[in-house]
Amino acid sequence: MLSAHQTKQPASSARRLPAARQKHAQERPDRYFLSLEEAARTLDMSYFTLRDWGLSGRITTHKFGSKVKISNLEMDRIIAEAERPRLA
Repeated sequence: MLSAHQTKQPASSARRLPAARQKHAQERPDRYFLSLEEAARTLDMSYFTLRDWGLSGRITTHKFGSKVKISNLEMDRIIAEAERPRLA
């Protein structure tokens, strides 16, 4: 029986994940997302504009707990849309 201070360690390294899978498992899912504040600074826009666009569905936002974030793909779409010439 183990005491409260002892923990059972894996017997061999065979139970460990391969290095590539370990790295992938450690990556955070929000790594490829920007907060609304970061996105607003990057786009030189107001935080409130981005928030309103997300609420209205103009852009796609994602919630991570209480944080609202924008994916890098959505950022690329916003930038590409802003660079397109507008038709008169």
